[in-house]
Amino acid sequence: MTLKILYVSADLCYTNPTGQMIPAVLDHVGKVTFFGPGFVPAAELSRGLQRFIDEHGPFDFAVTTELVALTAQRIEPEILINRVRRLYAFGFPPADLGFLPQIASQWRALRMPRLVSLLQDDLYNWSRSHVDLALASSDVMLGNGLENLVRIDEMRDIESEPWAARATDVFVDLVTGLPERFASFPLFVSDDEICRVPHFSRKNRWAVPGIQYRARRIAADELTRAGHRLRRKPPSVYVHKLAEWLGRMPRSGVALAQHLFRRELESARAVYTCGSVLRQPIRKFFEVPAAGALMVCEPCAGLTDYGFEDGLSCLMIAPNDVLQADRLLAGDPERAQAIARHGQRIVIEKHTIGARARQLAAVLDRLRRGSFAGARWSGGEYALADHPGEPSQAPLLVQSPPP
Repeated sequence: MTLKILYVSADLCYTNPTGQMIPAVLDHVGKVTFFGPGFVPAAELSRGLQRFIDEHGPFDFAVTTELVALTAQRIEPEILINRVRRLYAFGFPPADLGFLPQIASQWRALRMPRLVSLLQDDLYNWSRSHVDLALASSDVMLGNGLENLVRIDEMRDIESEPWAARATDVFVDLVTGLPERFASFPLFVSDDEICRVPHFSRKNRWAVPGIQYRARRIAADELTRAGHRLRRKPPSVYVHKLAEWLGRMPRSGVALAQHLFRRELESARAVYTCGSVLRQPIRKFFEVPAAGALMVCEPCAGLTDYGFEDGLSCLMIAPNDVLQADRLLAGDPERAQAIARHGQRIVIEKHTIGARARQLAAVLDRLRRGSFAGARWSGGEYALADHPGEPSQAPLLVQSPPP
């Protein structure tokens, strides 16, 4: 049986492309119908979500993003429009974004299984109002799971970050308190981000994208002192400055930033990264090995649960010891290449669009049968819980999703 899925969001582009790939994941799982700004004209939006469902449904599941789920009904449309214009690129009339509060209210009234993706939200900036909106908008939330949540008092050097005083454990408390409402759904890559260019053909030995984070700054300084030339500002910095000047995010600027970032990864033999003091599983933990570079990192929380092993598929090294990896690149390039290849294989098997589709299909199957109790990564495998907070001991054997 082919599942019928309703996707409700806006057709937006961002420098981090994962949000744009959610529809591709859903396309691998079932037949998808789209609703929201950029997906249907304003006349259709004005008629409302429920009428759209009545005419195009019924649907087995509905999926949305934080853009809808966390939009308050009382927000001023002009404030919402200006906020989105500066962060995202889009090609539809900006006024269509003014329908989002109405769509969000109608979404919360739906009587079908609702899933909410939280892949692009600042989860350590949550307040109680975020929790109330998320719970009212979802039956299952997709995002960071139990395996990679770190409490603020467990974070090293957080006092050095300017936003430390604003960080909260509200989201951590929500996941640990209601694990049966969450399916771990980390960031992922597309097949066209897989680069198989061998290391001996790559122009640069090192890249350290996003040097503004503490661990990356330290690693970059060590490598610079050793004679390596590094890019100090990512292309996205200039795109955001252009957006501030224009008053909107240009679609061409987003595409250029994504292209230049991928070219930086694909031209390097090794890349140092980290998840900031939050130890978050940012997209670079999947982009770097996908690009065929040796991932050298201060590991995010849960990296081994995602299948990566120190010395086998990546190198987990403190930033001030990064020259250990540099000596490996120079002295044993074959081993460095082998580790990079193994890391790439982990991504191909477990963290691409197709892999996420298989994992999501398993979640939807449990949800359809009324037995979903949470899902997380554990020991390199995706595990569905038999009871809330308790992953099954056997690895999830996901089958290819239905055509």
